[in-house]
Parts: sequence; structure tokens; C-alpha cells
Amino acid sequence: GGLQLNSVSTSGIQAPIPVAEIEVRNTVARVRLLRALVPDYRYMMVMFLTTGPVTSSPGPWRIDIRDGKPLPKLTNDAQTPGFQLTEVFTLEVQAPHAPPAATFPVSLTLNFGPATPDLLRVLLPPTYKAPENCTATNSILCKTLATSTGGQTFLHITQPNQGDAFKGNVAIPVVIKSPEVQP
Repeated sequence: GGLQLNSVSTSGIQAPIPVAEIEVRNTVARVRLLRALVPDYRYMMVMFLTTGPVTSSPGPWRIDIRDGKPLPKLTNDAQTPGFQLTEVFTLEVQAPHAPPAATFPVSLTLNFGPATPDLLRVLLPPTYKAPENCTATNSILCKTLATSTGGQTFLHITQPNQGDAFKGNVAIPVVIKSPEVQP
């Protein structure tokens, strides 16, 4: 798990809010910020979660902002509805035959069903890589992220307009590097 909190300017530029500590107990996560939140400002909170065995019964989320006093400074009174923590997508990969160590386009076709994600992270097979900018068209933004502990590369895919969601059946073109083969 983990948490990222960003302030979001009116032009969509995000700036991280430093977090001092995160304490998680049962179903409660407590976060202490190193900077005060500004009234009438937009914030984006990203929580990294590990789902349990049941993901189909979401309950409401309660968010309180406290300043050390007995009562919350702000609260949503648990009125934010829950959401599905997981969704099943279909994925089809279309790629041309490519020689070793070649850079080539790949089309990822996904059907998101009712989900509307605004960020995709794709883990490439172990021997494949991607250029730092793996964008193939101006319809998406693709960049590589640090590799996983197993040496695999992640693709970080978003829409060009920050916050726009992927919906329905979508073909996403990206650029991949095939593995090197020693003769």
C-alpha cells in the first residue's frame, strides 16, 4: 500500500504534498502531511491498495481532515460511495513479426467494460523493453517506468488531456523493443 497526495492547479499541473507518515490499521489509513492544505484548492489522492478476497461489495469511504483537535476540521461524513476495486478487462495484442533488437509498433486492444481508468500500467514480457517515450500516436501518452524487481519494464499510458478516461473498447498503439538474440 501507499498514498500520494498532489495539489492540482487550475491548469492541471500537479505538485506533490509531502507526507510524513502513513499508519494503516485494519480499514483505517492515517496520514500526517508536512504542509497544510489550502482552502478552495483541488487535490488528487492516489492510494495503492491490495485487494482482499471480496471486491464486489464496496462500502462508502469516509475521509476526515484533522488538525489535532477532537473533531475533524473537514469530513465527507462517509458519503463518498464505494467503487469496484478490481475489474476484468479483455486484452488483445497485435504485433508484426520483428527481427531481434528492433523497435516496432504494437496495438493493445482492451475492452474496459464498465470501468473508466485514466491510467494504465502494462508490464512487458521479461525480455522486451520500450523506449523512454513509447508513444506511437498523439491519441495517447506512453512512457516507460522503472523496471520491476524482476527486470521487466512497465509502460505508463494515459490520455493526452490529463484526467481523461479510457472507455469501452480501445486500441492503444505503443512502441516496443524486441529482445536481442545472440547468434
